[in-house]
Amino acid sequence: MRTDARDYLLLRTSARYYRAMTNTTTRGVCTCGRQPLVLTVRETCHVLRISRRTVEALIRSGALTSYKIGTARRVDAAAVLDYLDRVKHPTS
Repeated sequence: MRTDARDYLLLRTSARYYRAMTNTTTRGVCTCGRQPLVLTVRETCHVLRISRRTVEALIRSGALTSYKIGTARRVDAAAVLDYLDRVKHPTS
């Protein structure tokens, strides 16, 4: 199930955006292998292809976990994958 979500995440991102995210020198994004570890809210919007307002609503509701580093809000890539797993395979 985790592999399906990762494949879905990769398919949903454009090639140019994915290349920028996997380049370790681009904008100081930390990567593990080819997956970024931490995303900004804006990057999360691009990955999920939803608006910033929707991402912020998901964060406020607790459906998508995030944390703050100083004044910047960050979302773990694993949290995005977990959210996609829950959306794709809802439990009753």
